[in-house]
Amino acid sequence: MAPAITNVDQSSADPGLSKVQPHEAKSAPRKGAGASIRRVAGTWDYLKKARPARDRPIWVALYPELWRERVTDVSRSFVQRLHSAATLTEAEQIALERLPRNPQLFTARDTIAAPGDTDRLYLVLTGIAGRCGLHLNGTRRIVSFALPGDLGDVQSLETGSRELQLRALTSCTVASISRQEFVGLIEAHPGIMRAMWRLALTELSIAREWLVNDSRPAEKRAAHLFCELLARLQAVGLARENSFELKLLQTDLAEALGISAVHVNRVLQGLRASELIDLQKHVVRVPDVARLQAFAEFGPAYLQLGRRGQPAARVLQQRLAAEWSNRAASATNGVDAAI
Repeated sequence: MAPAITNVDQSSADPGLSKVQPHEAKSAPRKGAGASIRRVAGTWDYLKKARPARDRPIWVALYPELWRERVTDVSRSFVQRLHSAATLTEAEQIALERLPRNPQLFTARDTIAAPGDTDRLYLVLTGIAGRCGLHLNGTRRIVSFALPGDLGDVQSLETGSRELQLRALTSCTVASISRQEFVGLIEAHPGIMRAMWRLALTELSIAREWLVNDSRPAEKRAAHLFCELLARLQAVGLARENSFELKLLQTDLAEALGISAVHVNRVLQGLRASELIDLQKHVVRVPDVARLQAFAEFGPAYLQLGRRGQPAARVLQQRLAAEWSNRAASATNGVDAAI
């Protein structure tokens, strides 16, 4: 497998249940460990039976309530995104939130949806998916990223046909929505129709910018992509002021930038040497955002974020961060106290 985007060994950077061996989880606990250790062992047995543990985030298994809350929050961010594109009435927002969704977990490299006719729409709730064009020789080109709150293919809503493969690039939670029900919702609510039209125009604007970006030197091309990811993830509360998590492989970046994986490695080294970015344990940190944007010739207007980068996203980010911190502290304290 190609190296991940980090300067440390990937196996040490991703501590999950996939690194826990059954005999370790089931070994005789020391006195007092009790339920905490048994819970970990039981979780391991469940994951072995239900789905391979590789690439599955540990928090999904240990804290299903938090996973459901996060999925709900991102579903609401999709509604907020449409509301930002074209002001929706309260009834229209409620109708969107009540739309049936069937969240599914996909591991990295899974195909979420193949090209062809379709009666389903896919809304990315967690993780990063790629819209990929496939070549006859088996290679692929990532033409855009689908981030949390993004529909996998807006065009298929009208045409009923998908031209690109939607592929999970990291562990993803994706909601499957009936195309027929969504079309009925649009026909009944003019505000949602206007919002979806503007959403399609935004995707067209992003596609044009990617074409322009292809004509830039490789280092500027990569810097531009990092600027875009930072802005888009901030808009849904999943990035800080100057950093964001990125668990892509270097091959994923190569397919998105149209260069070889070896060239990607050189490009990343060049950006780090210039102190434009810093990569540590799957986290991209930008020491000076304005400097990186100037180097990349990046302007966020094409993203048409509107009000999405507003306080609501920051409140969501702060609430999730506090919840994660509290849950992690509780789990750690519980095990320490037991041992």
